[in-house]
Amino acid sequence: MIDIFPNMRDKLVAMATSDDADDSSRAGAIAKKLGPKLCLEIFAEAENSYRATDVPVHADLHPFNILVERKPNVLQLETFGEKGSFCICDWEMAMVGPLGLDTG
Repeated sequence: MIDIFPNMRDKLVAMATSDDADDSSRAGAIAKKLGPKLCLEIFAEAENSYRATDVPVHADLHPFNILVERKPNVLQLETFGEKGSFCICDWEMAMVGPLGLDTG
């Protein structure tokens, strides 16, 4: 992810400074509203946050490491049990790492 930050940052700054009337995208409109300086600040903060290693992470999160509450009736279309309970298991790879590691 960190490898694509420079390209994303450059594209966002280009959209923020573009005078192209054909750029009617929502991202382009937001970038122009924020301005190039704030776009650069946002990416700098995103990179700092991504490199931070102060968040507990599972480091092996996938569907087979998530246990969900038993459904009340297998013939019904409920997604979860009555309480919607779930548990993340298999923590042997847990560590302190960057925010978003598990969701990424």
